[in-house]
Amino acid sequence: MTTKIKFLLASLILTFNLFSQNSEHRGVWYVPRDGNAYKTKPKIAADMDSIAKNNFNAVYVLVWARGYPLFKSEVFYRETGLYTDPQLGDRDLLQEMIAEAHRAGLEVYAWFEYGFIGGWGGYLPGNSGKGKIFDAHPEWLAKRNDGTDAGSSEDQITQSFYWMAHANPNVQNFLIQLILEMVKKYDLDGFELDRIRYPDPNCGYDSVTVEIYKQEHNETPPPYDYNNSEWKNWRIQKLNQFANFLHLMSHRHSKPHFLKSNELRKHKAHNKHLLEYRHSILSIRNLIVSQDIYCPNGCKQIDSPNR
Repeated sequence: MTTKIKFLLASLILTFNLFSQNSEHRGVWYVPRDGNAYKTKPKIAADMDSIAKNNFNAVYVLVWARGYPLFKSEVFYRETGLYTDPQLGDRDLLQEMIAEAHRAGLEVYAWFEYGFIGGWGGYLPGNSGKGKIFDAHPEWLAKRNDGTDAGSSEDQITQSFYWMAHANPNVQNFLIQLILEMVKKYDLDGFELDRIRYPDPNCGYDSVTVEIYKQEHNETPPPYDYNNSEWKNWRIQKLNQFANFLHLMSHRHSKPHFLKSNELRKHKAHNKHLLEYRHSILSIRNLIVSQDIYCPNGCKQIDSPNR
């Protein structure tokens, strides 16, 4: 198996399903490109055969990365005038991956790797230099308390990843509609949510989020101190509401699907990424307990977005 495949191994090899018996789940993340070049159909077919041969039974295919959906999206078109990554032309990469994976006997899960990350400055970033979605909606950019674009050492500062404002209702609706469109249109076995969290606590100071906070706090703006406990909890609850609504809507429109947030230690999740770890688990209908590692030429834990 090539070094371009990123593995999602179940650390306990466990699927917890409230409505069925426990069953073994062996999944692998799949990135359908080499560098900036997308893989051909024959190469995708060969990769799926290799995954199945190596005793995996599920593949998590990349569908949202570097500011573009890797499927034909009417939702994305309405916002940007583009259906998919321009480099793909008329190809529907998700459909190709589903067809080859199912042929090889694999379950297929859509991997929304970028989550609230709306673009990467290093790849077709549009006129804004930050992502096509921000060309259309500059007000969607997440902001720090000093007004600069939100990010962290993992993301925007060193690698030019740009985040969308988490509490902005239009941002949330965009992501929900993008996911629901895919769930209803494609023959998927589930999906995985990644980076449904904040890059770090110094985030949430965009004008829309500030206005929502003021409306709920008698016109008092958010504290400049991004570690203020009430301000932290308010942002966490907004993410909880988003996750709950997405779970409800996806369940209405499809068979039961896996929903998964980032695997984070409880302390790190709450204090660094404003993610309520316990709530994230309880709001998920089917949970895969997983370990993030990069193989096969030596294994190391990874946490940065795949570029």
